Amino acid sequence: MSAPTHAGGIVVRRTTDGPEYLLVRTRSDSVEWVFPKGHIEAGETPAEAAVREVAEEAGVQSGSPTLVGVTEFEFRGEDVVTEYFMLAHIADGVPEEEGRDPRWCNRAEARELLSFEDLKGLLPPE
Repeated sequence: MSAPTHAGGIVVRRTTDGPEYLLVRTRSDSVEWVFPKGHIEAGETPAEAAVREVAEEAGVQSGSPTLVGVTEFEFRGEDVVTEYFMLAHIADGVPEEEGRDPRWCNRAEARELLSFEDLKGLLPPE
């Protein structure tokens, strides 16, 4: 497996109806839903990048994340993208910067909306 190039957050909040998960629309295709994620910047750990990306893309400040999964795919037939996904709990709201249409979903809704099977497999078990 390659060194991580991207990191993202699987952010969960507790509600009276059970846990909800944070999804955002992809920038390139507004019909695709993913967990907030992005490039790891120089000097950042994957956990720091995940927290930053969640804040930028969804306007949510998450708590200390824990690694829960890794995905890897080829991008445009050239580069291999290795993504580290962290599970974190919501800490606070912050200004959302990227217009990604954040959405909170229960587990069933998240499984239905997530556009990629490897991401669906990262949802915590019921």
